[in-house]
Amino acid sequence: MNIGKLDRLVVIKQATFTQDAYGENIASNSTLASVYARFEFEKGKVGYEADTFIGTAPAKMTIRYRSDIQVSPKHYIEYNSKDWFIRSVEEIGRKEGLILRVEEKTTD
Repeated sequence: MNIGKLDRLVVIKQATFTQDAYGENIASNSTLASVYARFEFEKGKVGYEADTFIGTAPAKMTIRYRSDIQVSPKHYIEYNSKDWFIRSVEEIGRKEGLILRVEEKTTD
């Protein structure tokens, strides 16, 4: 992996849930890590779903290896003031790096 191509600073966020005095779940977000990544946009899709315009913007992100990233609604990436949901995690080599398939979903 060519580390010089990791030229975008992204923030890995983690959603945490706590309960208040009434037992209601309260969501809060915390920063898991700030890492440098290679960010490559891929072909997106647009369409209508339930009378709502929906566009998806998939991308491929390459970062150094981390063992604390999962494909779950709790983890997401913040880049360019937008939230990118992690769809898959692929390992490069023997813990050399990770390829994250991410997607930003927009609605109008």
